Amino acid sequence: MLDGLNFLNMTDVLLLRDNAKQQLAEIKSIETGINYLNKVKAIEVWAKAEKKDAELQNMIAEQKIRTQRILGKLLKESEVSKAGYAPMKKVESQDSIPPKTKLSDFGISANESSTFQKIAALPEEIFEREISVAKDESKKRIELTTSRLLTAAKKYEFETNKTEFDKIIETTNENQIIINGNSIDILPTLEKNKYDLLLTDPPYGMDFKSGWNDKNKIANDNINNTISVLNDVLLKSIPLLKDDAHFYIFGNIDYLEQIKPIIENYLVLKNILIWDRKVIGMGDLKSYGKSYDIIYFGYKKIFKELNGVRDRDILEFNRVDPLKNIHPTEKPLDLLQYLIKKSTKEKDCILDPFAGGGSTLLAAKSLNRMATGIELENNYYKLIKSRL
Repeated sequence: MLDGLNFLNMTDVLLLRDNAKQQLAEIKSIETGINYLNKVKAIEVWAKAEKKDAELQNMIAEQKIRTQRILGKLLKESEVSKAGYAPMKKVESQDSIPPKTKLSDFGISANESSTFQKIAALPEEIFEREISVAKDESKKRIELTTSRLLTAAKKYEFETNKTEFDKIIETTNENQIIINGNSIDILPTLEKNKYDLLLTDPPYGMDFKSGWNDKNKIANDNINNTISVLNDVLLKSIPLLKDDAHFYIFGNIDYLEQIKPIIENYLVLKNILIWDRKVIGMGDLKSYGKSYDIIYFGYKKIFKELNGVRDRDILEFNRVDPLKNIHPTEKPLDLLQYLIKKSTKEKDCILDPFAGGGSTLLAAKSLNRMATGIELENNYYKLIKSRL
């Protein structure tokens, strides 16, 4: 670009200033936009080298920003922006000019394309406000730059995602499905490629009975049975999940080495989340008290972005009071609702092969998602039906 500075003079600058709106209106293609942007950048370099006044440099900076915004809209609408290339078009003859199929053909990087599209996504009101404020602040040496608009775009995206995630949902979905039986037998009878999320709380392998209530021990809750059952359930669950389905599987850190390989044999493990229960659990009274469980998180084949904003991997939710729970390992409704909202949208389908007390189904119902739960023990199956 610097090699082209020899053609620049004040006439070019005046043409840019006097016909800015017309020239921007004439940008109808990616190629035209890139050519104009390169010219504006060249004039910008020239103006800084010649130490032109701040007003002129501000005007040039504004033209660069507006051109990037137009380019962002064109790229978003084009096939080129998808994965950085467009499908090859048929060449009519040997003399035909090959079509431009990659971002690099236009002299633009994938990072630039992403930046321009983020600026283009800003509402007009916010975009114009940022330009106006930057002009007012120019006397304080605060320049109108791409990074300024990108910061505004990120802030807008954050606030939009947070507002959408936190909105109150009016419950209309009442069609949750609970099935009484062994998941290993039931899963093969369910519809394939249907579920958007696997959310479940299998036996931890602890063979534990709480002294705080009169609930019986969990069936199959010793580590050998847990390994066998979880392996079989995952094997039969995989065909039911969509390729971009997420999963959350509750677990205990003590058996990480045994359980983690089973999950990784069928699914892509992305994170291990920490659920901070905020209270110390049972255990060795002479050592540190454990106050958390782990949650395996990942996806089947294709990772889709989480909803809302980027959160910590430590989730702080109070446990269910053991004097009030209806199932020995009952998970809090607000925690389940949070996980469901992070990984699904309304009307999506959720699978829970270890339904327990049915909290996953209740959480799904409250958020207008469709959950299918399977529960082995008949007394809990009846309880879930009454809760729904």
